[in-house]
Amino acid sequence: MADSIRKKIMAAIAARLARIRTTNGYNTNCGQKVITGRKAFHPSELPLCGVSLGTETRSGGQYRYYEIALPVTIEAYQAIGSSPANQIEDMLADLIECVLGNEGVEPTANPTSVLTGGYGSRVEYDSGGANEWPDANDEVVGCGIGVTVTYSVEKGNPYGQGTT
Repeated sequence: MADSIRKKIMAAIAARLARIRTTNGYNTNCGQKVITGRKAFHPSELPLCGVSLGTETRSGGQYRYYEIALPVTIEAYQAIGSSPANQIEDMLADLIECVLGNEGVEPTANPTSVLTGGYGSRVEYDSGGANEWPDANDEVVGCGIGVTVTYSVEKGNPYGQGTT
């Protein structure tokens, strides 16, 4: 069976996050590994980015289509260094630039379309910052952003993209 629109959006965001490398002009290499749909990881997997989808809600639509608001949490993690505050701010800047910016996007392309694989009509920034400020014994430092992706789907068909 084909992938649902949600799954395609998650895969497109994960592919975009893989660009977060210092060789692409970012501050960190958190894109060297991207995990989806899980919160737990082993410190040996660092640095990494994670993508998880929240509970979607219908935000509009008519006739045969629904407009869906999909909350997405995107996080970045590194092994803790000598300046965790700087690490958090660098990772946060990388996430914001990668997800909401135009880096690597053709001048004529729509960044929302690039981020969502052509399935989203809008991406809105909701929140961002440190997941938790580290203690002296912590091995990992992380931050995250929350965005809402709006997309359209046929009523009763999670595989069919609609237009409202």
